[in-house]
Amino acid sequence: MVPDESSIQYDAKEGGQFTKHPTARIHVLPSFGKASNRGDLRSQEGTTAESTIYSGVIIRPFAMVYAEAIVHSDTFIGDQAIVRELTSVGKNCIIGAGSIIENNCFIGDRVRIMTRVYICAFSIIGDDCFIGPGVLTTNDRYLGSGDPERRRRERRGPTLEPGVRLGAGVVTLPGVTIASGVVIGAGGIVTKSIMTPGVYVEYGARLDRLRDEV
Repeated sequence: MVPDESSIQYDAKEGGQFTKHPTARIHVLPSFGKASNRGDLRSQEGTTAESTIYSGVIIRPFAMVYAEAIVHSDTFIGDQAIVRELTSVGKNCIIGAGSIIENNCFIGDRVRIMTRVYICAFSIIGDDCFIGPGVLTTNDRYLGSGDPERRRRERRGPTLEPGVRLGAGVVTLPGVTIASGVVIGAGGIVTKSIMTPGVYVEYGARLDRLRDEV
């Protein structure tokens, strides 16, 4: 149920806790921090589409949630983080300060995305995943191609099945799938899909040991 606008106390006149774009839909009652803090629910210019923020969400100063994004209940969005259009963020998630979730992404429930993470467009992240600080994901399979239409048409980010853990600074190449039970050590580069649970390290995400050996 979406309450009437008059029933929500924004306190914008008393110090401006946040800026609400006309196309943002607020479900009672998220938190936008103290009076000195400013969150920003921002729409692409000219659109009439809505962004939807559910109850219990905390949006920290200077974070942005674009039009047509959905942020489900009890999720925390850190300072200067960005959630782009047509992205869904699940319940009880953390999106760390300065992280960017691009358009057309699906983020499951209880996902922990640490500081300065880049989640590229067309990524799928399952429930209970952990994404360490500085992780970079990519979606352009044909970066050197002279056919820009093909590049756009065939973009595909990573698919992380539930419970995947990526250490600090991991890089994933376009279109890889990482199965449940996989841990990628800090600085690992995932060049191909990984379907066997285990701990993987270094360039090419070399198998270091199976999960039952941890």
